[in-house]
Amino acid sequence: MSGVFQRPFPPLAEKSHRLRSAFLIAFFVFGFLYLFKPFGLSEVQGGLLLVTALYGLITLIILLLTQLLFPILFKQYYKEQKWTVGKEIFQSMANVLLIAIGNFLLSCYLGFFPWSVDTFLLFVGFTFAIGIIPVTIQALVRQNIYHRRNARAVIDDNRAIAERQKHSTSASIVSISREDGEEAFQAEAEDILAIESSGNYIEVHRSEGKPVLIRKSLSATQRGLPEEFFRTHRSWIVNLPLVNHVEGNARGYVLSFENASIEVPVSRSKLGDFDTKLKALSKG
Repeated sequence: MSGVFQRPFPPLAEKSHRLRSAFLIAFFVFGFLYLFKPFGLSEVQGGLLLVTALYGLITLIILLLTQLLFPILFKQYYKEQKWTVGKEIFQSMANVLLIAIGNFLLSCYLGFFPWSVDTFLLFVGFTFAIGIIPVTIQALVRQNIYHRRNARAVIDDNRAIAERQKHSTSASIVSISREDGEEAFQAEAEDILAIESSGNYIEVHRSEGKPVLIRKSLSATQRGLPEEFFRTHRSWIVNLPLVNHVEGNARGYVLSFENASIEVPVSRSKLGDFDTKLKALSKG
C-alpha cells in the first residue's frame, strides 16, 4: 500500500495559479455560507455579510500560507521531482484541517460554539473523517489519469527517437560565457547532454567528464544555444538529438541518455512543445 503513496504526482501549480485558486476557494466558501446559511447562520441577526466574509478571509489566509509560504519555507519537502501521491494527499488534508481549525476558532469567537477541548476535537475529527476519503480518491484518480496519458504519449516520442537521423546533432561549437562576458566553456554541441540551473549558476552536463559550473542564469544561457537545445523545464535545457529514451509518469516526462546517469524532467506545460520539436527533429 505504501507504494501507492510513493507514486509520482504532478507538483503544485505555478504561483499565479495557486494564488488564483486560493481566492476562488475563499470566494466559494463566502458565497456558499452567505447564500445557503448553514450551521445556524440563518439565525444571525444582521451582519451576515461581514460574518461570512470573515469565514472566507480565514480560508484565504490559510490557503495562502499552505500554497505559497510553505513551499518557500520547506523547499526540500516541496521539491518538484519528489512530489508524490502521499504528499498531495497530506497537502490537501492539511488545507482542510487548518481551514477547519481557523473557522472553528472564529465560530467560538463569534459565539456560535462554546469553546472546549472536546468540542474542538469533535469538530476537527469530524472534518478529517469527512475529508480524507474524497481527498484520497481524487488524488489517486488524478495520478492514474496523468500517468496513463503521459505513458501513452511517449510511445510516439520513443518511436521518433528510434527513427532519428544520425546527422541531426549540430556540428556547431557552443560557447558559454560568465555573467561578466568572459568565456567560461566551449565544446561541440554533441558533447553537451543538458544544462541545469543551480541557484545563481548553471551546470553543463557533458557526455564525458564532470559537470562544468558557470555563474550565469539559465535564461541568459538559452539565448546563445543552437536550436536543437530545448528548455524542458524552468531548471533544465536539453540537447534533444542526444536524448536516448523518454519515460512518462504523472508528473510529466523523464528524459535519459545513453551511458549517462542524469535524468531530465519535462514539465507538464512543455509536453506539447517537446513532442512537436522531437518529431520535427526526427524528420531531419
